[in-house]
Amino acid sequence: MATPRNGSIRRALPRRAIALVSVSAMLLLGGNAAGAQEAIPAEETSTTTAEQTTTAEPTTAETTTADVPTAEPSADPAPAEDPAPAPEPATTEPAPSTAEETPGTGEGDEAIAEEEPEATEGDDGEAAEDGGFIESGEPVELPGQLSPGADRPTPRMGRAGGYPDWFTENPAPNPSAPVRCGLRVALVFDLSGSIGAAGEQGSQDAANGVIDELAGTPAEIGIYNFAYEGGQVPQATGGPYSMLDDADVAAARNNAQNLRRPSNAWTNTEAGVKEVPLGLYDIVYFVTDGKPTTNDARTGGYPMGAHAADVTDAIIAANRLKESGTRIVPIGVGLGNTKFFPYRNDIEVGYRATKVRDRLYIIYQGGETVARWTGSRYKDYYRKNGRKEYYRDHPELWSVEETNPYSGRRLLRDLSSRDAPIEVDTYQEVPVRLVEQILAGCRGRVDVTKRIVDDQGNELSRGEGWEFTASTADPVLEDGSERVDSLARVTDAEGRTGFRVDAKKPLEVTLTETAQEGFALSPQEGKNARCFTSKNGKRVPVEVRDKGENGFAVTMPELKNRLGAVDCIVDNREVPTAAARKEPVLGEPVQVNPDGTAELSYTVTVANPSTANEAAAGELFDIIRLPADVVAAGDATVAFAEVDGVEVTGPTATIAQAELTRDSRVRLAESATLAPGKELPVTVTIPVQVEDIAGADWDRLGRCEGDGSTVSPVGVPNSVELAGDEDPADDNACIPLTPPREAVVNIAKVDNEDTLTPLDGSEFALYGSTPDGSIDWDDRITGGPGNDRLAEGVREGRYHLVETKAPEGYALLASPVAVEVTGHAEGYTIALADDADGGLVAVGPGEEDAAADELWVRVADLTTGTLPKTGGTGPAPFALAALLAFAAALAARRRLS
Repeated sequence: MATPRNGSIRRALPRRAIALVSVSAMLLLGGNAAGAQEAIPAEETSTTTAEQTTTAEPTTAETTTADVPTAEPSADPAPAEDPAPAPEPATTEPAPSTAEETPGTGEGDEAIAEEEPEATEGDDGEAAEDGGFIESGEPVELPGQLSPGADRPTPRMGRAGGYPDWFTENPAPNPSAPVRCGLRVALVFDLSGSIGAAGEQGSQDAANGVIDELAGTPAEIGIYNFAYEGGQVPQATGGPYSMLDDADVAAARNNAQNLRRPSNAWTNTEAGVKEVPLGLYDIVYFVTDGKPTTNDARTGGYPMGAHAADVTDAIIAANRLKESGTRIVPIGVGLGNTKFFPYRNDIEVGYRATKVRDRLYIIYQGGETVARWTGSRYKDYYRKNGRKEYYRDHPELWSVEETNPYSGRRLLRDLSSRDAPIEVDTYQEVPVRLVEQILAGCRGRVDVTKRIVDDQGNELSRGEGWEFTASTADPVLEDGSERVDSLARVTDAEGRTGFRVDAKKPLEVTLTETAQEGFALSPQEGKNARCFTSKNGKRVPVEVRDKGENGFAVTMPELKNRLGAVDCIVDNREVPTAAARKEPVLGEPVQVNPDGTAELSYTVTVANPSTANEAAAGELFDIIRLPADVVAAGDATVAFAEVDGVEVTGPTATIAQAELTRDSRVRLAESATLAPGKELPVTVTIPVQVEDIAGADWDRLGRCEGDGSTVSPVGVPNSVELAGDEDPADDNACIPLTPPREAVVNIAKVDNEDTLTPLDGSEFALYGSTPDGSIDWDDRITGGPGNDRLAEGVREGRYHLVETKAPEGYALLASPVAVEVTGHAEGYTIALADDADGGLVAVGPGEEDAAADELWVRVADLTTGTLPKTGGTGPAPFALAALLAFAAALAARRRLS
């Protein structure tokens, strides 16, 4: 009996059987895709010589919802007049096909030709040509493959790393998820037709469930979707949304409610991955129920089955996303054991090419046909740019097949990594599994978000580089593998930092920020911070207790026998920088006292230049710049004016003399706050001493130079320094010092017996001293008659009085008389260097009297022949009389003054 051709075999089958075979094959193809293919189980297939017959039994599969409307199957062939003969027992090894089984001839060819559909456009958009057709199931030799019946090589298992040969790129490493509270995550929902009405509602419920759990936490969410293309439903696309912002939470819920299946519902996994902006999210959760059935390039074209390009392009897009720093976590909903293509694992593995409507599929075959498409012939090439392109040379058009068929689980791993995918049976499990990961870093954790705000509390930016120190009573703060009771961390570019707390019971955590210059803490509802925790999906305030100027404390909440997470917001606002100036810039000269002392007063003025905002002044310093020959003569005083709207912290009232060294830097105040437009005058008074009045460089001390922007090189300069003051133009002041005023010496010549009546005819001279205190005959200061002004311009020092001419009948002073002139703050005093000279000479005022600028000398002279002053008691009465006369003269001067 001749072996029937393929067409005859089909005619031998009843129409119901053929239809059942077609529907069953459709449901098997591509998992969720529909097809019109007959599947012939290998164990029921027998290939014989010309005398043998071949029969087939249909296979069945569970009914699934298709990604696209079910394709119309090819027209059933006309029923055969005679039933097919009973099948022969299947052979263990299929025999090679004979020449009579070659397709394209005989009755079967005619039947197939009758059912051939009209040509459709190929990949290049051109209509497929007649000719070049091969019958369904006809082997197409591919590189590395053998003809049916030849010895089979060991099937290839893919490239290095176990990836299939048709991969054009290996999956890239999947980044680790950041360990912190406040992740930014994207939810990408597959809205292809296969999810059905239940999946549509499930996607909405899943998205809303995640939002419910994360509302009030520092997380941020983006919602995206895809089907035939990315963002298939624009109303369900957006983000990231802050879960701390009520408006953002509402917007995210609106996106979730719009997650609906579109009418064109193929599965373009590549487009879904590309919907997520590169580098924007920490984690992307990719929620899907099946395989890709198309790609952006529409390379596969026909939606049944997952083509190599559909999978590879999705992996390439995923690699790009992972390389931007985003971790991909696929969520497989109801995957089960779904494969990407019907397969038989109990037959020898090989390849066979079939083409359906200008698309080629590679399927399993075991020597003979194990699967075939009904009612059509297929071409093995298409035309592109006027030339033939053979499908066997374009693996990107092939369906996905391996020895171990490519499964949904495998795809999710290759999009992400082996450890990343999450499988759930229903959409209701999605929120639980996602939130568990997203909030993993929030349990037992205190997070701080630093914001820079305006005066109304509106956020202007995030504060990067702000240091916060957390402290606890016990060492429960995680610092790597250690546990400490104090830990400092710095905020990142998003203004965030956090501390993990390794404890199970509620405890207090204190956080203190390190203040930054030019900023002030901006209270929120009267507190230094606002803190929240999440409870039942709601944002719940946590009590804040202020700790000092820049700190606050919170009690960690208990959550299921462990600590919950607290998120705190700390606001700072930029404040105007106070400015300081030093006065006088070029002061009026200060005359040194006769003793070389002087008081120098400088005024430091701290001012708030803003007329609208409060200003903060940092540490205020005075820099003492005494010249080399001027020293401090005592403690300095600091006087702060009392000004409404100005508060000073840590003012200094006195600067010890020991601190008033040359170029010393003395702090006047720790800080100050000034209301808008306010000024704070601070007066510094420094007592100084010119160490050598006679040798001082009065030209240098007596003038100032400059305009306040630089330190004067002459005079007595002084500077101010204020933290944050960016205007040095008026930070320097200077006061000139001038020599002290001088004294005059008046002299009177009297008789020893009549001390009140001046004698005419005497002359005197005043000489200076040598270094050892003796008379310097070369230093004649002045000379003149008695009873007159003897000398002017007298300063502190030792002088010598010499009588050069005595009145007639009187004797000259036997020797020069040395006197000491001493300067005081109030004036001068004069004293005899040798008390023995007091018998004939009296001087004043003395230290027991008030210092003055006029000095008096009264000289009593003896008549000729009187005993010299060194003998007898002759001069003694004069001394007493002279003193009485001086006292009377002094009293008279005081009355006149």
